[in-house]
Amino acid sequence: MNAPHHRIVRAVVAISLFTAAVAATISTSNLHAAQSDPAYDDATHASDDRAMSVEARFDLATQAIAEGQIQRATRMLEQLVDDAPTHQLADDALFTAARLHEERLHAPKRALALYQRLLSLYPDSRTARAASRRVTAMRASMTPEGGGSAALARFGEIVQNFNPERENEAIVAAESLLNEYPSWQGRSRLLLWLAQVHRRAGRHELALERYLQAAEQAEDTDNGFPAWHGAGDMAVLVGQFQLAESYYNKLSTFEDPEKYHIAQRALEDLAHSRSRARLFDIAIFVLIAVLVCLVASLRIACGGWWAGIRGLWPPPMEAVFMAPIAILLPVSSYTGHYALGPTVTIICSGGLAITWLSGAALTAHQLRQPGRYLWPIVHAVAVMIAVSLLCYVAAQHNQLLDMLRDTVRFGPEM
Repeated sequence: MNAPHHRIVRAVVAISLFTAAVAATISTSNLHAAQSDPAYDDATHASDDRAMSVEARFDLATQAIAEGQIQRATRMLEQLVDDAPTHQLADDALFTAARLHEERLHAPKRALALYQRLLSLYPDSRTARAASRRVTAMRASMTPEGGGSAALARFGEIVQNFNPERENEAIVAAESLLNEYPSWQGRSRLLLWLAQVHRRAGRHELALERYLQAAEQAEDTDNGFPAWHGAGDMAVLVGQFQLAESYYNKLSTFEDPEKYHIAQRALEDLAHSRSRARLFDIAIFVLIAVLVCLVASLRIACGGWWAGIRGLWPPPMEAVFMAPIAILLPVSSYTGHYALGPTVTIICSGGLAITWLSGAALTAHQLRQPGRYLWPIVHAVAVMIAVSLLCYVAAQHNQLLDMLRDTVRFGPEM
């Protein structure tokens, strides 16, 4: 082969190699682009998933949920049901997908469709009853045509993102939702949730107002019954026993043996609450009487009212010893349960006042009649009675007695 022909062959080979390299580069680029596409990723996963067992596919979907890949998990679960509708995990997969659409993706229309599909395909499954309850609740918040789904989706977001440390933001968002959708048929459900938020925070009057609004707008038992029950509970806590009885009596109108039993139990608890209220009034009266006796003792020991007032200073040793404790305990108690701080504050401040008053009177008695033991004994008994009554009044006033009783019976909440 001569030189010109040789150069021609080499040029053809070089052009061929360059063309092949360019084609390979383009193919590789297209492959990477396809692999980065979510549709390709889902298709690849779907193809791989179908080669796995149903149990392994369910576990893989569960892992995707744990990793926060909610949309991928719902697709995997729904595909599992399509591929293996008779498998024992199919109803669990369909129920889980529906709950994810309802609670995480905030797609109530799609969630309702999946719940209804579950009831149609698996009416005797263990998840059917829970699905039926969800269908009832969602239908109460949506029209048959799907109206109200936007409001329901926003409500789901509020509930999911709720943080007790920033509850004001959730309350403002819920109030805004109520104002934007005045005719939304799911308002009773949102009002019931608001009432429960106020109740947990100890805002009983606000909770009562929201419970009543929810009860008036509720058109179904699922929302109406807990609304009237909560209104009765809040009426008891604010001392309106007659109103509480009228609210509890409304519970008996629901035609359900279990709900009727709950209504009767609520009325029995109301009778106990009235008895405790009378006992509370008696405790207040006796506590005031003991304090009056201690003041009278100070006056007798000092020989007059002005002398008694001057006898309170300097403070007795008992008060000096107790003062730091009476300051530190209330400050630390406000970091716990909302009712604990006010209760401890009342007990410590009242206990300090009783100690100061009794100590000043005893000091005056010892200066006036040294060696007499009758006054110390009388004061010791009076102080024990006063402190015991003070503890009862403070705990009852802040509704701590029932919580203390339940903690003793069932143990602390974990």
